[in-house]
Amino acid sequence: MFAFDHEPSSTFYSMRSRLIACLVCALVLGGCDRIRETKLTGNWRCETADGVEEFSFQPDHSFRCSNTYKKVVVQPSVVEETGTWRVSGNKLVLDSITTWSKQRTKISRKLGRLAKDTVVIKSADGMTDLSYDRTSR
Repeated sequence: MFAFDHEPSSTFYSMRSRLIACLVCALVLGGCDRIRETKLTGNWRCETADGVEEFSFQPDHSFRCSNTYKKVVVQPSVVEETGTWRVSGNKLVLDSITTWSKQRTKISRKLGRLAKDTVVIKSADGMTDLSYDRTSR
């Protein structure tokens, strides 16, 4: 067999164990993002006293969002955004362009509970939990 002049350092094994633990955590966390992304794919709708927000998240990470306001008159009456989306930890990251103004926006919104047909997402200002119902896959 192999002959060692000295015992392998416990520091080596400790560092190796930490490295393996970090790699496992990275794989698990990355896998969780992919699972959440798969669950988010589809069409979602949230209606509040102020208006209606609808998202369509595609498997290729493109999305479309439309906002209809009940209490405020805006032009156009339905504000639409298109762009890309991804999940990063507990955040939904959106990079979008408002279709009529061509204004680009990058935001992240905190994801809450994600079930088969319901997802909770914090409002853009981060103050309110909004419940979205799945309208189709």
